[in-house]
This record gives sequence, C-alpha cells and structure tokens, in this order.
Amino acid sequence: MNARLLLPLVAASFLCDWSSGQSGSFEYVHGSKVNRVLARSDLEVWTTLDGGVIRYSTDGGVTFQNATLPDAVRGNLEGICQVQAGGSTTMWAVGQHGVVLRSVDAGATWALQATISGPGGSGVYLRDVLFADTSNGLAVGDGDLIYYSADGGSTWTGPVVTGHFDSSIKWYRIHSFSSSEYFVVGTDLWVANINLAGSSTKTQILVDPLTWYPVQFPANGSWEIDLWDVEFDGSVGYTVGGYKNANGYAFRSTDYGSTWTLLTDCVDRSLVYDGWPGGVIPPTFWGVEMFGGQSDLAIAGYGSSVHVIPSNTVSGNKILPSSSTPQTCAQAGLQMRVCDQDDLSDLAMDDEDQVRPFLLDIEASDSGDVTWAVGDMGVVRVSSDRGETWSDVAGNHRTRIEGCDFASMSVGMAFGQLQRVMWTTDGGENWTLELDGGGGSPALRAGDISSLGVLAAVVGDDGAVALRDSGGSWSTQTLSGAPDLHSVAMTDDGIGIVACGDNGGVYTSTNSGATFTSSTLQHGGSGVTADLVQLIRIAGRVFYLASDNYIYIANEASHTSAYERLPLVDASMLMPSAAPTAFGIRMVGMNAQIMAGNEDGELFEHNAGKLHLVVASGGSLTPSAVVRVEPVPGNPDWFVGGANGDVLRFDGSSWSLPKTSMKTGSQPVNGLEFFPVGGGGFEGLLMSRRSTVCVWQP
Repeated sequence: MNARLLLPLVAASFLCDWSSGQSGSFEYVHGSKVNRVLARSDLEVWTTLDGGVIRYSTDGGVTFQNATLPDAVRGNLEGICQVQAGGSTTMWAVGQHGVVLRSVDAGATWALQATISGPGGSGVYLRDVLFADTSNGLAVGDGDLIYYSADGGSTWTGPVVTGHFDSSIKWYRIHSFSSSEYFVVGTDLWVANINLAGSSTKTQILVDPLTWYPVQFPANGSWEIDLWDVEFDGSVGYTVGGYKNANGYAFRSTDYGSTWTLLTDCVDRSLVYDGWPGGVIPPTFWGVEMFGGQSDLAIAGYGSSVHVIPSNTVSGNKILPSSSTPQTCAQAGLQMRVCDQDDLSDLAMDDEDQVRPFLLDIEASDSGDVTWAVGDMGVVRVSSDRGETWSDVAGNHRTRIEGCDFASMSVGMAFGQLQRVMWTTDGGENWTLELDGGGGSPALRAGDISSLGVLAAVVGDDGAVALRDSGGSWSTQTLSGAPDLHSVAMTDDGIGIVACGDNGGVYTSTNSGATFTSSTLQHGGSGVTADLVQLIRIAGRVFYLASDNYIYIANEASHTSAYERLPLVDASMLMPSAAPTAFGIRMVGMNAQIMAGNEDGELFEHNAGKLHLVVASGGSLTPSAVVRVEPVPGNPDWFVGGANGDVLRFDGSSWSLPKTSMKTGSQPVNGLEFFPVGGGGFEGLLMSRRSTVCVWQP
C-alpha cells in the first residue's frame, strides 16, 4: 500500500451511546404518494401518505406540516375520515398492518386506537374507514375483509365474509347512508350494500347476501375492472374505476346503489402518448366528487387529469352501445372536459418505472368552493372553480428523482428525469423547480453542491451537464463524445469539477465548467476500461468506485492517474460476482474508513488494505441492491440505502433497521446526507425515487 494514505479500519470503540438520544427515525417532510384527501374547510386539508404519514395544511396549501403520530405506526396510511358532533371533531385514519388511528381533538394529537388482525392473525391492509357518527363505523381492506365498530373504533367485529368472493378481493372505498347502511366498492366490479340491522352488538351484524352483485356487464366483456371510488348525493351515486388500470369507466345509480348503469366506457384520446406501449394512455378514473348536485361532478384520473362533467350534460344514464372498440368520451355521448392535465412531454416513461403520476383522490370542502386532488409523487392540487382550473400547492415533485445532494440541513437539490433540478432552502419542506429540460432531455443522475451552497454541478445520461452559478442561474451542455456520466464532485470554491462515467471516462474542468477536458483513468500504466460508478473527493484524494470491483485512488492534483486500487473481496478472498453500486468514505485523522455495496446487497468494509465482505446477500438485513452508502459524522455509524427502499444502520459491529424503512412502493433510496449538530449529535436527510424527502430526527 502506498504510504501516502493509510487506510486501516478504525476500531469500533467509538460506538455511540444510544441512551444519549442518538437513536431516531426518518420522518417524512415532503413528497411520497398521497393516498387520500379530507377537506375540513376551504383552507384546511388533511392527507394520508405512504410510509405512515399524515400531513395537513391550515392555510389553503401554502404550507404543509406533519401530524404527530405514534412511533409504532409503520407502513402506508390510506383511509381518513372525521365526525363533527357536539362542538368537537373526531378523526380516524387506517392503513397497512391493520392500523387504526384516532384523534379526539381535530387532529392535534393522534393515538393508535386498535390493530385489526385478519383470519391468519396478521394485520389487515386497510384501504378505507368511514364513521357515520362517533360510534358506528366501517373499515375495509384486502382479502374480502370488512370490519364494523360500534364503540368509536376501540373494538372491531369481523371479518364479514359472504362466501361469494375469493380471498383476493380488495375493498377500496366506503359510502355511508346512515349509521347502519354502507356502500362499498372494490376489485373486479364488486359492490356491496352493507346493512347492519338491530343494535350495535357483535352478534347482530347482518349482511343480506341478496345485496351483493356485480354491476352491468361492461362493453369490453371483462370483469377485471377495479372500482376505486364511490360518491352519493341522496339516491344518486357514481362509482369510477378502470380495466387493469386502463380504460376509464363510470357507473351511475339512481336508487341508492341497488342497480347501476354504465355511464361511460371511453378512451380519452387527448391522453395519447407515443412512449406508452401501444401508443395510448387511456385514463383510469381513480376518484369522483359531486358538487352539491346529483349530476355536477368531477372525476380524477390518470396522467394528472381531472375530467369535469357539467350538470347539463347528464340528462339520464348514458349507456355506451356494446362494442369491442374503445371510443372517445365524445363518441360515448358524454361531454367530459379534461380541465387539468400535465403536458404530455412533462414526464418521461421507461420500462422500469412508469412515472406519470396518478391523481388518486378528489374531494371538495363542505362549502363546495374549494376542491382538492392528491396523488402520486406528492402531488397536491387545489381548485376554486369546481375543478375547472387547478394549481399545485405542494412543490414540483412530479418526476422520477435519480439523486440529491445537500450543502447543509437547509440547502439542497434533487434531480432526475427530463433534466429537472429542484432546489430547497428549508430542508426539503418546499421546493422550487429551477431547471426543466422538457421532453426528450436526458436524465440527471448525480450532483454536488459546493460548500458555499450556491454553486452546483449535476451530470447524467449521454454526457449531460447542468451547472448553477452563484446567482442561481442554470446552464446546460452536452460533453462531446461523452458516455453516460455517473458521478461528479466540485472543489469548495466551485472552480474545479471532476466527473466520471462509462469506460473509465474522467471529465474535468478548472474554470467552473466553462470547458471540460476528457481523459481515461489510468492505473499501472494502463487505461481503466471498467465503468466508473461513483467518485468521492476527500482529504486531497479522489476515490473512484469501478464496475470491475476495485476502488481506484488518485491524488486530487492528478486525478486521472490512480496510484492504488483496493479490491472488493468476499469471505473467501474472491472478487464478488455482482457489480458494485455505491460506496462511502470518511476520514478519522489521516485514516480512511470505507464501506461499499453491490447489486446483490453485499456490503464490504475496509480492513488491512482490502474491502472485506461484512454482510452477505440473503440475510435478514440485506437490501436488494445497495444504492447509497453514507457515514454519520461524529461516530462510526453508517447508513445504507437499498433499491427495495430499506434503510439499514451499521454501528461498527452490527446492523439494524431504523424505525421507518422507506418501502414507498419499493422505491430506491436515492440520497442520504447527515450533518453534525450541537452536543455531538447529528441530523440527516433522505430521498427516494418517488420524490420523497425524510428528515432523521434523533
């Protein structure tokens, strides 16, 4: 080993004292999929999110904040409802693992009220909850399971199973006609009238099997239509859904749900997108809202669109003639105006991740003056004209995020598809879209902010480079002949920039990115042909993680010539078969600690000049693939983010799983940052692909 840089493993004698307040969890501050919306008034709105989070705004969406939930809440939250009686407001929320939350003070405090277990003893995935009054309510979820409570949610009776369905049925939404009558919709066109007759005791819960039936046979002859939402005004109601998340279907009832007719079966051709297989994005209808009248409604759907059906166009139940060819909404005789929709070039699509966000729920305030729509990737939108026009109120996170970097706990950026860069100055609570390359622009995948916090460089596919100057202005360029670029680092003054990419390519600038020089990383007199996956500039050195299972080390002054390389080895001193994906480095005095990971979730720690396997793939704490590795300042801890959304913690001797594992649709953790705070502690930031930002709170 070259004596210029000693790289022994620092002993684990610096283990932090968890009783001193160093333990903690990641808490969401922005983004993630917003599942449901509850409009308390024109200015107050509550939302449930993946990851066990409730966020609310009391100023019409200008600012949002997290509700304080019990630490035991994990997984996604979906259904949310409220009952106002006697001058007080009681709220409930349900989600994964059978969680039932209740607040008796209008959301100021929340408690874990109950945990509903299914027939097998495990927690039920609850999709919706609705209380008709402070005592009587219904909760529904996966596995053909319906539960009833007569004591305000403290105890639940069920599951109610009719025997008409298999265990794969999922119930999604509930409507209440009274404290004993409910209407439920779910998968495969199943709807149910639930009649809870007699007193509210467990033994007298009744379900009339004659009220369980499928709605009218659809035009395409398929039963594989899922119903996502239902809304009634008196006897008139609508339920909406789609065929395999595709063609939008709307059904109408005029007799409290006893019979249904097909209102429309249509493919809105305004949603054509050439990047979709087959060339068409037909709209799935995910939510429906009625505006104080039995025919005036709006439907939220795919592609961030809201379809408005004016009352004067619904004179009866318009039924599309049976046809094997999908028709447009106009051909179906229904005037549906697409009042809000992302530009078709606004969001990219690829085989791995279809990223056009859904609008998953829509609800108007009690006055009907303000309408809210929420959905995928943190989308929250508001309308003051019954869905005719909309504005975003929760940031610009409507594209796949590939990475992030923070100069401090406050200042940071996120970047991803369509050459988009978002900037935050408040730790991720709010974001400003500063750069948008538009349709066809290559994705940006790695970035770095100088210590000044105002200079930034981001690189990506096809040699794409985006630079931010001290005044906040962005410029873009494509390096001639450059392949995909995977990593970039800047000097503290922002003048020096080094980027790396495929085939050992290294690209440097000494004039703040005005010009770049291309070269190939050298080692031992030969060019490195492996892809350079990541680089880290630290302590006057540049470390390159390469796809050939080596870490190459160069002096910063001659960063294209590596004087040493460290091999990744397994327990048998053999090179791992899976390609490396990410690594982290920290300095302790003149010594460097290194942790690296690969596609199989194996983790390697530096010791005696080599990177030895410390966690093999397939263990109980193994990410599917290591995406990020980040040291924690002030102690020997490491955090590792996985492609399946896991966040692991290594304290120098053993691995653990923090309270909140991302698990937002198994989206990769695309950014981890930690910062020292007073008293020897630390705080952190985390971001996942679906634009989710979390803060580590000790």
